[in-house]
Amino acid sequence: MAEQLPSFAWQQAILDSADFTIISTDLDGIIQTINGEALRKLGYEPEEVIGKVTPAIIHDPYEVEQRAQQLSIELGCPIEPGCEVFVAKARLGIADENIWTYICKDKRRFLVRLSVTALHDDAENLIGFLGIGKNISSQPEIEESLFVSEARFSAAFNFAAIGMALVSPDGQCIRVNDSLSKLLGYAPIELLSLTLSTIVHPNDREIESR
Repeated sequence: MAEQLPSFAWQQAILDSADFTIISTDLDGIIQTINGEALRKLGYEPEEVIGKVTPAIIHDPYEVEQRAQQLSIELGCPIEPGCEVFVAKARLGIADENIWTYICKDKRRFLVRLSVTALHDDAENLIGFLGIGKNISSQPEIEESLFVSEARFSAAFNFAAIGMALVSPDGQCIRVNDSLSKLLGYAPIELLSLTLSTIVHPNDREIESR
């Protein structure tokens, strides 16, 4: 029997196989993690960015300044051009999705649809932010990358050695893998009729709000 990968290895494999740029930062905006696709697209090595710089290095300063002005009006408080432009709404628990120009290390540019959300620890303390970007430079690329990304994700998800589920904002299970079904003793179709709160131990239900 093949040796099973630890859960963190499966998680990293899924992140690196995704056709999205995935970058997390601490509260100061310093990059803490960056997935393989982001490194490939942007042309950086991990040691050049992790723990050293903010995502501002991959953004157009003019766009950042314009967005700061828009946010200042929208939120009714001054937002300075800089890292706060990307996380101001996420910090307030508001979904934030915008079109940005990413600038690669070699100065090439491409458009992304960037979604930024807040990250919390087990005690619900804000600990950082997560940005997921989708390359939208050309429609053919969007269609092809969506197909490839879905195929990669489905393979990693379905054959993962750990139980995994995708849930809707209201906690409804919308996709489960065989490992989770075997672990919980439910058929997949049964799990899809349940909510996360019905299969998670009460002491662990704070996970739902993360």
